[in-house]
Amino acid sequence: MKKAFLLLCLSVTSLVSCQKEVANSPTPSFNTIKEQPKVKEFKKIVWRENITDKNGLTMNSFAIDSTFFQTINERDKACLGYVVTFVGNECWWDGDSATEARDNLKCVLLDALQLGYQCSDSHLGFLRKWFQSDPRVSKELEDCPTIPYTSTIQNTFSEIEFYSEDTFVYIRTKESEIEMRSDYYEEYEKHYKFEMKNDQLYLTSVTQK
Repeated sequence: MKKAFLLLCLSVTSLVSCQKEVANSPTPSFNTIKEQPKVKEFKKIVWRENITDKNGLTMNSFAIDSTFFQTINERDKACLGYVVTFVGNECWWDGDSATEARDNLKCVLLDALQLGYQCSDSHLGFLRKWFQSDPRVSKELEDCPTIPYTSTIQNTFSEIEFYSEDTFVYIRTKESEIEMRSDYYEEYEKHYKFEMKNDQLYLTSVTQK
């Protein structure tokens, strides 16, 4: 009888002790897993290649993602059209000479975007429609340049990458500036960010690296 009583006491004491340990144990913590920011997967749409023509002459020229240019939507076309407006993209006079109004400058990338001649009504009219609420871009378009690739001072692309999500468009370029008379040459990158608001485009930032 005494033995049974002792076993009962030990059991009760052990149970109380376990309850105290549980009560005094620290509350387990659960770390919230934060959602990782989405990585921008840029698509290379313009680059340079050495191309040999039918006469055996090799030139370093633009290569383009033809599928991208053929299927680009109007909003993205406006963003890319703005970027290529102010950087040389193998522009030359249609007919091999400039008209008095200099309105026949044909540029490779503008042509791929089907925007017509550099600084033409079709080119500038399209951009002004999309950027009419952005005073900065509207002002820049008033000074649209007509510079052929033979100019002694010019800039050009070596690469263009493109990415868009929701209402934002991002364009990264690799560019170079050349001054032939002084043998000046510089390479740099530019990052452009555009935002769509109420069916209008805004250039929100441009950074050069």
